[in-house]
Amino acid sequence: MRSATYWEKRATAVMDSGMASADKVLLELERAYAKAERQVLGQIESLYARYAGKYGLTYDQAVKSIAESEYRTWRMTVAEYVERIMATGDEELLREFDTLSTRSRVARLEQVEAAIKVNVAELRVRQEQVVRELLYSTYEKTYYRTAYNIQKALGFGKTLELLNPMDVANACAYPWSGASFSERIWTNTDALARELRETITVGLIRGTSIDEMARNIRDKMGVSFSAAERIIRTETARVVEDAELQSYKDCGIDRYEILVQLDERTCKTCGPKDGQQHAVKDAQMGENYPPFHPRCRCTTVAVFDDLVTEGSMRAAKEGKGGYRLVPADMTFEEWRDLFVDKSPFGDKIKLSDIEIPRNLGAAAFRDTVKLPSGKLSKITEGTKITKVVVFAGKGTKRPVEVAKYLSRQYGVPESEWRKVRGDGYVDDGDESRHAELHWFEADGVGRVQMKVKRWFDES
Repeated sequence: MRSATYWEKRATAVMDSGMASADKVLLELERAYAKAERQVLGQIESLYARYAGKYGLTYDQAVKSIAESEYRTWRMTVAEYVERIMATGDEELLREFDTLSTRSRVARLEQVEAAIKVNVAELRVRQEQVVRELLYSTYEKTYYRTAYNIQKALGFGKTLELLNPMDVANACAYPWSGASFSERIWTNTDALARELRETITVGLIRGTSIDEMARNIRDKMGVSFSAAERIIRTETARVVEDAELQSYKDCGIDRYEILVQLDERTCKTCGPKDGQQHAVKDAQMGENYPPFHPRCRCTTVAVFDDLVTEGSMRAAKEGKGGYRLVPADMTFEEWRDLFVDKSPFGDKIKLSDIEIPRNLGAAAFRDTVKLPSGKLSKITEGTKITKVVVFAGKGTKRPVEVAKYLSRQYGVPESEWRKVRGDGYVDDGDESRHAELHWFEADGVGRVQMKVKRWFDES
């Protein structure tokens, strides 16, 4: 068996691989934040540009005119202004009307608030998609890579079952410190929407310059991105450690050792834990198993003492009990082909209920549903989709017949698609009706092409 230092390096490499994947996701999110920032600022600029263009003013002049104008109170109703302007063509009266109208829009922030909601909602959706895809792939890669390292260390191994995608999904969504990654993203983006609304409201009323407004918005975006980065790095570390722990259990590892990155950044919480050993069965994330806090860099390494016995080695050499030898020069790809059972999980996979939110930006998340009439509608806000089952595609024996079409349209490999059904409530005109729903989904894309298969009140 190789030295402990060698296997410590292998364990660290597994964590580094997860963080490298997180870095790629963060680069994509950075671009998404920049896009949202541009779009929100664009709405502010356009609010004044129409007014400025109409009266031959610069942007700054328009801001000053609206903020400091003598036109501060409505002297008549909107209808009366329109009637007088149409009757007289009074340009000064028209400017008064335009100024008051613009000030009113500023006061209500109708257009800007709509832009904030839409752009933050888009940002939230993209975050959930990319983070979910990151965590799923990280869990799978970590589980198998850890098992490979363990079995190479032992010199023999036993066939592992193919990871059930639903088990992976549940592990990734687990609220290990009080909230799931999805809930943390919602909290962060809700806070961003509130901060942007407040910043823009104050800026517009005070007549803040566009440059200063941009700096303020950029600051708020930066704070939100930092929070998103913290969520992504912490959740990635958590998923790496969760997958390693499951791999320890499935490979028969009884004990693990905490491995702390000892440098100038090592915190007081983690430092004393370096080298501590604990029983796998007693592992408690956040207590005696990492991560111990947000942005935690700690990992673990399997303890191999007394695991290699004469009996197990003999069984491996003879191929008994499912054991096989793992040569020192066996590559990961060779090991995976030999030691991971490729059999599917059956005809159906049950999923958890799907919550349809009722809060800021909820409308952006309510799935579009095609009704039997051909019209498009939405899942009823604040309800659930229940009895959710994957009945074709990834993880089942039945193929998705239109997988090729879905792959071309959404850019996700054919093998990743699932066909799903569930029961939910759908808006049908002025009423909410109970329906059997069918849709397709894939990691990184979410639910697409949802339709009402049948109405239960017509069954």
